Amino acid sequence: MTAITIITRSFHPDANFGAGGLGFEGDDRGFLFDANVTARIYHIMPINLQMGTVEEVICDSDPSANAIADTVINETAEAALNPTYPFGNRIPDAPAMENDYSQPRKKPRHEETHSITSYTEDGDQTANIFIKYAGKNFAFYGADTDVGHDVLGGPLSNPEANDTGSGRIAGDWIPYNGVVPDLDVSTQIYLSMDRGEGKAYVQVNITGDGFPNAECFILDSVGGVLGLATHIRTGTALTQLPGGRAIRMCLTQLENIDWSKTDTFGSGLNALAVYDYMSYSTTEVAVGNVGREGLNRAHLGREASGNLLRQIQDHVPLPSSRNFEWLWE
Repeated sequence: MTAITIITRSFHPDANFGAGGLGFEGDDRGFLFDANVTARIYHIMPINLQMGTVEEVICDSDPSANAIADTVINETAEAALNPTYPFGNRIPDAPAMENDYSQPRKKPRHEETHSITSYTEDGDQTANIFIKYAGKNFAFYGADTDVGHDVLGGPLSNPEANDTGSGRIAGDWIPYNGVVPDLDVSTQIYLSMDRGEGKAYVQVNITGDGFPNAECFILDSVGGVLGLATHIRTGTALTQLPGGRAIRMCLTQLENIDWSKTDTFGSGLNALAVYDYMSYSTTEVAVGNVGREGLNRAHLGREASGNLLRQIQDHVPLPSSRNFEWLWE
């Protein structure tokens, strides 16, 4: 079967976002090229290369919750108020602040464009893929009510004003709308396959808010993995998400990828460039004739939480030139 699946995700590696993310729960995991892990937003794009078509795209968010909000409210109430009513009944605890994104209007908005040349078993084929998604954190009290949704999400998140999943109003993409800012990621992938020679070339560019972490990989039809990009977050949710930024996140160029006539991955590849543009530095994740497994290990072996300075930044928004890079790009 000549099919591949591109998976792109945004996630937070820690148990919660820290003070700079108002204490919301994260995904508590490292980088993983596994389809069955949580993410703040995940995008799954199956492609049938033989037909030159994109199959049904899935773009969604895993449940979100605030790790501390109800505790703070309850403890504050206990300290400030008599904890019982006149008849001796205890004041009820505040409920958890959470959202499961089951409402269709809570789903991330997304759009995809593609251009895939004709399939030939022994010849060349190219695919140009563009993926963009934007989603909001709706784990606030009242978010599932009409008024709460309108205030937090804004008109763009309402199906009446926006075709579900298209992310467009009057033909224009609006990256920021409502009290809660969007988490924006755009991914451009160019894939060139020469089945006669058994080789492929891929280039990947990822831009967006820079927060939180991101990962992108391809699955072939038998479950083989080709890691494309991993990104360690820039700034905090409070400093990065507002404004619909488009800062550099990742750049990857891979050549001489072993690629079979049935569109499965072999073991060889040469990494021309595999860069992650982080808060304070540009990291070269891999370079040279590392092979597919070596490249995957380089991605998955990274400390997703980042170094000590990066972890401090989750709580204290330390200044970084990359935080303002979007202003002149």
